[in-house]
Amino acid sequence: MSVSKLESLPNEILATIIEKYINGVDLLRAFSFQLNKRFDSLIIQCQRLHFDFIQCHQDDFHLCMDFLPAYIDKIEELSISEENTPGQVYAFLSFFPSFAAFKRLRTLYFHYNDEALDWNIVEKALKSLADTMIETLSIKAMSTNNRLLLRNVIIDLFRLKSLKRFTLMSVSSSVNWSDLANVSSNIEHLTVSGIYCKFEDLQYIFISTPCLKYLDVDLINIIYPYYDEIEKNITSMSTLRTLILYFEHDSPITMNILREYFNCMPVLKHLEIKAHSKLLDENAWKMLLETSLPLLTHFILRTTLFRVEKFNNRGRGEVSRLIFAAGGQKYEDIRYEDDEWLLHKAKMPLGEMPVLEFDGTKLPQSKAIARFLAKQFQLAGRNNLEQGKVDAVVDTIEDLITKLIPVFDEQDDAKREELSKKFFSEELPKHLQNLDVLLKEFGNGGLFFVGNHLTWADLYFYNFFETILGINENCLDIYPSLKQNREEVEKQPKIAEYLKNRPKTSI
Repeated sequence: MSVSKLESLPNEILATIIEKYINGVDLLRAFSFQLNKRFDSLIIQCQRLHFDFIQCHQDDFHLCMDFLPAYIDKIEELSISEENTPGQVYAFLSFFPSFAAFKRLRTLYFHYNDEALDWNIVEKALKSLADTMIETLSIKAMSTNNRLLLRNVIIDLFRLKSLKRFTLMSVSSSVNWSDLANVSSNIEHLTVSGIYCKFEDLQYIFISTPCLKYLDVDLINIIYPYYDEIEKNITSMSTLRTLILYFEHDSPITMNILREYFNCMPVLKHLEIKAHSKLLDENAWKMLLETSLPLLTHFILRTTLFRVEKFNNRGRGEVSRLIFAAGGQKYEDIRYEDDEWLLHKAKMPLGEMPVLEFDGTKLPQSKAIARFLAKQFQLAGRNNLEQGKVDAVVDTIEDLITKLIPVFDEQDDAKREELSKKFFSEELPKHLQNLDVLLKEFGNGGLFFVGNHLTWADLYFYNFFETILGINENCLDIYPSLKQNREEVEKQPKIAEYLKNRPKTSI
C-alpha cells in the first residue's frame, strides 16, 4: 500500500495497522520524524509496537537505535539475531544491556552466538527478563562456549511466572533436567532442540510444567543407560494435547514404555514421532493408539534412518559418508558392485547414484545430498554469509573436477597422457592458487576453509584430493596451508575413526 493510500485512512484504522502489522524498523525508516506530522503523532500515540531486527540492514539498525528510546515503553515484541547479521546482538545490548526497561515486552526472539559476546553481558540480559512480563521467549544459541553457565540460566527462565511459550535451541548444550523437579512453571508450549535430553528426563519436564499443552523435544546425542521396562510413578499430563518426539539414535525405549507414558496423557490429540527402526512397527502402533490414546486425531510417524545407495567406491558420494562421520550420525550404507547396478537402476529418481533416502524421500545428485546433510549436521556454515563462502570453495573445487574428468574419460593412452600433463602443469596449479586464496580469505587465520571451524568444504577438498594425491603425492607441497587443512581434517576424532575402518576401494 502506498503512502498516499495510507494517508487516506482514518487514524483509528491506521493505528491498528501500525500496532498489529507493521514492523517498527520499517515504520521508523519510512516515517519517523520525516516531516510528516500526522504519522509522527500516530506513532507516538500507538501503545503496542513490534521490532524485528532479524536480517536488518546495518544502517537501518543504527537508525532505530537512535530513535528506540522514545518508544521503549511501547514495544511488545522484539527480535534480535546474530544468525545472518553478525554483531547485532552485541550492538543491541550495548545500547540496552537490560530488558527491564521494556515494560510492555511480551515476546522476545533472542538468537545469539556467544563466540562473539561476553557471556556476562548475555547472562545479565537474560536474567533481566525476570523484571518483565514476558510471555513468549525463543532463545537460539548458535555457539555454546558457555554451555555450563547457560544451563543455569535456562532453569531460572522456567521459573518466570508470566512465561507461557518457551523455545530453546542450541548446539550440543546440556541441561540438568533434574533441577526442574523443584520448579513450578506456567509454561504451556515448550520446544527443545539441540539440547542433551534423555527420554527419562521428560519426567522432570512434566513435573515442573503442570499446565503444558504442547511439547516438541529432540532426544539426541545420548547413550541411553539401562531403562526399566515399566517406569513407575509417571506424572499425569492432563493438559497435554500435542506431543512431538524425535529419537535421533537407537535406544532401549520400547513400545511398552511409550504405552505407560501415553496412558498418562488422557487428552492427547496430536502425536508426532521421529524414530529409529525399532519403533517403526506398524501393528504395534495401531494397537497402542487404539488402547492408550482414544482422543488422538492426528498421528505422524517418520523414520530418522538415513540410507545411502551408491557404487562400491569412494567417488563423489564419499563426501556424504565423511559428513555422516563428522556428524556422528548412523546410516545404512548400501554399496552396489557394477554388475548389480542394472537391477536397481529403475528405482533411482534419475536412474543414477548416489541417492540418499530419508523420511520416505529419495534425493539424487551428490552435491545436493552433501549440502542437505551438511545443513542437518551444522557443517554448512553458521550463517548465510558463511554458507556462501562454503559454496564458493566447493564450486572452486568443482571447477577443478570438471578439468580432470576428460583425463579419465579419454580412451586413447597417448591423448590421456597429454591431457594429464596439461592438467597437472596448468589447471591444477591455477586452481590450487585459487583455493589457497579462499582459505586465507575465509578461514579467519585458521586451518579450515571457512570461519576456522570444520565445514563440508573441508571434507569436499579432502575427498577429491585423495584421488589427486594418489596420482601426484607432492602436488600440495608448495601450498602448506592446503596441506595442513587435509591433515587437520584427518585429526578430527570421528573422521579418523571412519577413515581407519572404511572399506578399501581402488577409487
